[in-house]
Amino acid sequence: GHEILGVVERLGDDSLSDLRGRKIKVGDRVVWSVTASCDECRNCKRGFPQKCEQLRKYGHSPIPEQAGPQADQGWVFSGGLAEYCHLVPGTKLVAVDHEIADEIICPVSCATATVAAALRTAGDLANCRVLVFGAGLLGLTASAMAKSRGASSITVCDTDPQRLELAQRFAADRCVLWSEWAQRLPSLGQFDVVLEMSGSSQATEAGISVADTGASLVLVGAVRPTPAVEIFPEQLVRRVLSLHGVHNYRPADLLTAVDFLTEHGTTWPFAELVSRVYPLSDVSLAVDDSPRRTAIRIAIKPSLEKT
Repeated sequence: GHEILGVVERLGDDSLSDLRGRKIKVGDRVVWSVTASCDECRNCKRGFPQKCEQLRKYGHSPIPEQAGPQADQGWVFSGGLAEYCHLVPGTKLVAVDHEIADEIICPVSCATATVAAALRTAGDLANCRVLVFGAGLLGLTASAMAKSRGASSITVCDTDPQRLELAQRFAADRCVLWSEWAQRLPSLGQFDVVLEMSGSSQATEAGISVADTGASLVLVGAVRPTPAVEIFPEQLVRRVLSLHGVHNYRPADLLTAVDFLTEHGTTWPFAELVSRVYPLSDVSLAVDDSPRRTAIRIAIKPSLEKT
């Protein structure tokens, strides 16, 4: 419920504009940042609004018994698994064309924007050899976005052969099954950019081992506690490696993500990554059903009739 697409039903302030400076009006189709920030605290002013000291996040609190400051401020309709979502001050919006399919544009507010942040952090990808760990929506999007930015080759590694088959449809030049990583290592060569999208400590160590001189390593997947990784500072120094962590994203990344899917949403089969759509009345069934499927995404549409 945190990757949300909606249509404006009511405005509290008729002077509201999106990130392009376009005035928002009732009936506009919009996406918005997964976080709302104050724009005034130290983190916001340092360029990290996604780490705002007063941060509020969409789709991260249950209703009606919310905990923490959100409950005190009466923010009940804070998620996408509902007919309505209340956008609070500090939320950044982008109006999107009605022509682009829901299944393509909806993940933009988390998965696609997070990938945009990761690639911004990695730097110029022109003629770069890119390695992506994880072939979920983050990894598949990263592969396609890297290709659109001129990467010379893209290698994707995952534990699931079916997801690697998908990766081939999302611009991957070479796919490596994790169980075969060690035996294929001599032929893989080195990489200029390593994107860790799986959250695996082992993948992080593997990425460092194949990073070429001056490479950038961007860690995105480890959003939960993981085993420690052994790092040798001398190797980072002598190989001039850059190691970065990315969590959430800046407003500009959301705009970059919208532009990418608007231009390339049908270049690669993003719509097919939503394998099933449920009405809101079946949301519990969708949650129960999702672990039994290998879906990249399932969708909830409040406007659908119960099946």
